[in-house]
Amino acid sequence: MAEKLRPLGVDLALLPMSGRSPERRVAGNFNGTEAAQPGKDMGAPIVIPCRYEMFLFNTADPADFIQAAEHVGQLYQVLRCGQRWENKC
Repeated sequence: MAEKLRPLGVDLALLPMSGRSPERRVAGNFNGTEAAQPGKDMGAPIVIPCRYEMFLFNTADPADFIQAAEHVGQLYQVLRCGQRWENKC
């Protein structure tokens, strides 16, 4: 994915982070740790995780994302449900 997106110059990556649970037949998407790396790989200046804490049966911990993003040196913004974000660029 990153190889295809890097040439496009992604300004902001909104990455779904609700984990997955095959035993409950929930396909899902990135978990908290996995969501940070694709943004770094595609060269996104900032990553905002989304889709977490929406459903009790299928969610991921934003704290895991924060730790992973800081580990790989990815700038991020974690928003609470309903919180707005404005690009100041």
